[in-house]
Amino acid sequence: MEPKDNDNYVLVLEDRTEVKNEKETGKLSVVSGIDDKGNLKTTEVIAANQAAFLKFNNKDGLLKNFMSNFLRQFNEPSRFGLYKVVANNVEQGVASLHTMLQIHAYARTHPYLKAMMPVSSGRTDGSDVVVAETAV
Repeated sequence: MEPKDNDNYVLVLEDRTEVKNEKETGKLSVVSGIDDKGNLKTTEVIAANQAAFLKFNNKDGLLKNFMSNFLRQFNEPSRFGLYKVVANNVEQGVASLHTMLQIHAYARTHPYLKAMMPVSSGRTDGSDVVVAETAV
């Protein structure tokens, strides 16, 4: 297949932890992101997972690839959260945010509390997080 300028590419990871010798091929998966600890998150190589793949375009620069992946993920808020805290007191702000998110997760699992939760973007599946700015 001849590569085109507008082709998107994905990173494929080979996991060789379970191979018995050098000639065997490890399990292949596609990189979908990076977790909180900086480890690569991967997903199965099936067409149904295409939306989760971290995609790159060779002709675009690093910043453009980052921004397009960021915007794609931003439009799917159930995959991650983005929150704003005051920079000069980030440790306390993040600690407060962590507590609020734990309370929110608890509320989503209890029908009575879930019914009382506000939904800011019209989503009714409970995956939308409404968090006020923390000015601690």
